[in-house]
Amino acid sequence: MVRVYPEDLGINVTVTVNPEYQNKNMSPYYEMTHVKYYESQDGFYDDSGNKLSGTCYTSDGCTLFKLIQYYDELIEDRKERTNQSEEEIIA
Repeated sequence: MVRVYPEDLGINVTVTVNPEYQNKNMSPYYEMTHVKYYESQDGFYDDSGNKLSGTCYTSDGCTLFKLIQYYDELIEDRKERTNQSEEEIIA
């Protein structure tokens, strides 16, 4: 299987961004992880999507979620293939 991109087919893609959604992340997903007792939970999220800070005080550790930015991986892949900067890709 070969991954095909619009530019591979000579297709020009125009992206229109609604100002209401500018600088908003529309494509995250979460990876479940385990933090041991008394370890930091800064930057992780709970099962309701609330960003956490502080320390895990549960004796058998805390099950938390790490935010994964889906578009970061796509931008890095496209930067490598096209030799464009992130600003050029997003614009």
